[in-house]
Amino acid sequence: MTQWTLKACRVNAGYTLRQVAKKVGKNFQTISKYEKDSTLIPFELLKDLSELYHVKLDDIFLGDSTKKIELTPEELKGQLIENRNMERIYYPICRA
Repeated sequence: MTQWTLKACRVNAGYTLRQVAKKVGKNFQTISKYEKDSTLIPFELLKDLSELYHVKLDDIFLGDSTKKIELTPEELKGQLIENRNMERIYYPICRA
């Protein structure tokens, strides 16, 4: 299952931080904070964002999106082979 970060959901929905903040009644710094680490996001806010972005709750990545994931050379090779064998590869993490 592919999961999207909150930032990817927002960008995909075409909103700026300030627009989202206004729609959910928070300040833009709060939204930015949860885009970086959604581990402790209040459920009501998560639900509001899910509805605003038209994304199911299960499809939203909850955690620290800034943590670096380290792979061993063997794991990286396996990941590349797996990706090469897929018919379609999706990249839900937007770089802005």
